[in-house]
Amino acid sequence: MRRAEEEVAEVTARHAAILDRLREGDGKAENSLLNEIHLSFNRDSEKGDLKRRRCDDIEEELEVDEIVPDSSFSDLFGPLKEEVLEVCGQLRALVDHIRQQEKNSLTSLETLSSSSSTSSHSFTHFKVGMLMELVKELRGLILALLRGRGVRSDSLSLEAEVHHLREALEALQIDLQAKLHDIQRQESLVRSLQQQLEICRVKEEGLQEQIQVLQSDLEDTHLSKDQLIRKAWDVRDQAVARKNKAEIELAKARIESLQVNSQLLEAVQQKVELSQQLEQWQVDMQSLLDEQLKEKLRSQELARRKPSTPSVESNQSQGGSTRTARFLRLLRRRSRDDS
Repeated sequence: MRRAEEEVAEVTARHAAILDRLREGDGKAENSLLNEIHLSFNRDSEKGDLKRRRCDDIEEELEVDEIVPDSSFSDLFGPLKEEVLEVCGQLRALVDHIRQQEKNSLTSLETLSSSSSTSSHSFTHFKVGMLMELVKELRGLILALLRGRGVRSDSLSLEAEVHHLREALEALQIDLQAKLHDIQRQESLVRSLQQQLEICRVKEEGLQEQIQVLQSDLEDTHLSKDQLIRKAWDVRDQAVARKNKAEIELAKARIESLQVNSQLLEAVQQKVELSQQLEQWQVDMQSLLDEQLKEKLRSQELARRKPSTPSVESNQSQGGSTRTARFLRLLRRRSRDDS
């Protein structure tokens, strides 16, 4: 009986410790509690045979007590049996509540003790191994619950890590854009520097030419005074010759420009005269055509009034030929004047 009391006290203490740790534990506490449950499960499995033997001994003692009743022993066994049955009922209520909690997806663990204390489960018969089965079932449910919490905590940690990675990626993208802008600015600066370098090269070439001229002048300074004077005269003569040549070319150009201007004026005057002659010729042609038309109309009118005679017709033909000859002479004169 003392062994049974010790086992019941041990199970009750474990039950209370597990509830306290479940109330207080966070992720690390759950992991340590899970490890401890595994260790205790291994120890319990190692001690299973010993407990079964103890349970067999208890059962034999119970059978002996039923055969040989004792008043003092029955007084001690009655409350112990009630306590064992109450513990079994509480364990069964706890198991049912955890299963219901898994079905309803509840996360509160503070209601476990109250629900187990106010549970309506009761046992009237006690078998050997019943308490161990309840403890194993409770241990399995607690392990499953802790694993689920571990998975949820892992998923939350993964989500947090993904969020941090996204923030880091956005920061890297911003940095990349800034670096690209910097690169573009540096490229524009390099292009401007290259242009300045080209300008400097051109200036350098000009300076080199000036240096060469100065070097030649420096070499000339070593000559004698007469040679320098002679060279200066030569330079002056060359300059004067170039000046005279330029003045002559300028005078020729002026003369040519004057000739061109006079030719242009003559051409303009000829054009004006030709336009006037053309207008006069058009007027003459118009007057000639008007005269011919009038004569034709007059001849037609006369032909209507009088019968035509051969003499009249010959006169008319001679008048037409004279008019035609006159018109041709006028055209030839105009053409000679134009030429």
